[in-house]
Amino acid sequence: MHVNNLSSDRRPSLLLVDPDPVVTGRCVPALLPTFAVVAMSNRRDAAARLARQGHRFVVTELILPDGDGLELCRMANTSPRPVSVIVITDQPHRVPDALDAGCDAVMLKPFSPNLLVARLGRLLQAESRLNIRANRFDPWAGHTRAERAQRGTTNAFWPEIQCPHCRHDGVTSFDFTSRRRMWCACLQCRHVWLEHRREVWKEPKAT
Repeated sequence: MHVNNLSSDRRPSLLLVDPDPVVTGRCVPALLPTFAVVAMSNRRDAAARLARQGHRFVVTELILPDGDGLELCRMANTSPRPVSVIVITDQPHRVPDALDAGCDAVMLKPFSPNLLVARLGRLLQAESRLNIRANRFDPWAGHTRAERAQRGTTNAFWPEIQCPHCRHDGVTSFDFTSRRRMWCACLQCRHVWLEHRREVWKEPKAT
């Protein structure tokens, strides 16, 4: 377990939860210049750490040895301080579960550590636009799933896209494979598929 002294560190704190030492071994060095990183390998210890000390960001594998990362998503959503959660997984069919649990972003494995750093940077920029700070309550609490999904920069709700499986209007995109294609999920029928990439989507209006 990698633990930094977070009490005097001005970097955003980040809890990385993955049982694979290869993943943590590759990601931690890339994250350390920007984030104060704590790396753990199971749900129980990570949940205790998050409840006791809190972290600004959580990056968690969906499948953990003693459960899954969805509990960490739910804990983050009930925290009095805003916590952004990125779920990482190699099982796209489980992504609707992560979206329902309230994650702010999804990254499909394998990915490069630099891509993770870039994704976290985009979440920081989104929070800056919304004027969210660690000592303030999340202004998106109580909003709809579609509105909350657009707090970050990876999950985006597309009301005009129809699910090709159940014909429900409105799907959520969560990751990109290239400049031309994006991963989408329907939270009604739970299907996941690749869709032609859309470049423009509207942020929810301020209330």
